[in-house]
Amino acid sequence: MSRSWWWVTGFTVLSLVANFVFILGCVSPATVDLALYRVNVTLLANGLNSLARQDPSKADALHAQSLPTYWYWGASGVCEVWPAITNCRSAFPPTQDIVSIVRGSLIDHYGGDDTQDMISIMNAWSNTLDKIDPSILKNNEAKFAAQSKASVGLAIVAIVLDFAVPFIVLAFDSSSYLYFLFPFISGLLALAAGALAMLSMHNGVHGVINTGEGAGPGILALFVGGGLRLVSCLSGPCCSSRREKDDYYAPELGLGSWGAGPPQRPFHNFQDPYQSNFQNPYQNTSQSPLRNDYQASPVEEDRESRNKRIGYEGEHYIFQMFGSKVRGWGLDNWTSKLRNRMHRYPEWHGSEYHHADFTYDDEFGDLKLALGGMGVPVMPEWSTRTTYHLEIKTTPGECHKPFVISANQVRLMQLYDQDPDNAFILVRVFGTGGGSATTRVRYYPNPWSLKQSGHLQFVPMTTDGGYQVTPTY
Repeated sequence: MSRSWWWVTGFTVLSLVANFVFILGCVSPATVDLALYRVNVTLLANGLNSLARQDPSKADALHAQSLPTYWYWGASGVCEVWPAITNCRSAFPPTQDIVSIVRGSLIDHYGGDDTQDMISIMNAWSNTLDKIDPSILKNNEAKFAAQSKASVGLAIVAIVLDFAVPFIVLAFDSSSYLYFLFPFISGLLALAAGALAMLSMHNGVHGVINTGEGAGPGILALFVGGGLRLVSCLSGPCCSSRREKDDYYAPELGLGSWGAGPPQRPFHNFQDPYQSNFQNPYQNTSQSPLRNDYQASPVEEDRESRNKRIGYEGEHYIFQMFGSKVRGWGLDNWTSKLRNRMHRYPEWHGSEYHHADFTYDDEFGDLKLALGGMGVPVMPEWSTRTTYHLEIKTTPGECHKPFVISANQVRLMQLYDQDPDNAFILVRVFGTGGGSATTRVRYYPNPWSLKQSGHLQFVPMTTDGGYQVTPTY
């Protein structure tokens, strides 16, 4: 899987957990701490007594010892918390009828019988509520119910989308902005659910009096989960923005043009090069049965178009070569803007400043095994945690022909030189101008070390800080 997939999926899991935290609030005593908000029963009694314009002494009748210390509201129920015990009643939406809540708490305390104490307490609460202007509390119960249902509904849709996101994004290239669209929508739904939960809080019991308490963990988790999702989706495209590489392609130096003929799709008769007569591709050359039917048009190409075409041919060759032998190898690993050159593959919108032409996390060890099997000297420290960075340099001529690398490519090879977690390999695809009998490959792992040892000769170029490189073998 690509790093982008893990990035999106990781934040999806966080958002999914946050959504479940919101949904499960007060469904049982174990989830009382996930409530959306709570009300101190004593403060509520005093507040309601004040709204009823009753004598303060009458509030004592509401302060029954048989009532809990707090009532907690969650998306899936109401909990009552005494000093030594917590009881919850599942309900969707959770009721806002104070009389029903008081009665439920008294039943839990007294065991279900309508005792004289229960009747006295119930009458005190009913008489107090009857004296309160209906617009303050009673008329808002419908708003609370509607907003609570809408909030939970959005959270459920977000959960469903969260489950689907890892599979949905697999249908898109990780460089596409569509890759982040569905997670972004899920994040917006989570934030909308949180906003509706806040509105319902102000239209419910919590909004009747000022208890001095804000939103509970359930609402906060929903906002944090949705916020993290939006940040991950917004930072994803930013991290893969169209920052141009110092050297978009590697222009070949002093090579003749290809023959005339109509352009065709290259490599359409690709055969597995591992089943061919490969020799040591590091020290020698390896013949490939790969067809190279692409030919330039009779009109002479300009240098830029020609170099891009040649670069595409080499990259496509490497893409197909490893595709049949390396698990998980696909378009996500082709991190070069040239891959859309022939309009056969979707455009890559990532930043070549941070990538070589191919980027692959070798979680199965297949690429190291394949390279070692072809005689490439791989580092023993390279493991299933190693990310491979393959920079392709293509020529229709001989391997020893000089080619250009950019200042950015030099930066990457210096950054990853002898790094056990990052393998930078310069891949020379040459002889592409002669068809299937002449296309060959040579690999140069840790090219900066090979420069120091003299196996690759670097000549600085004054124009852009790049180098002209000449292989010595």
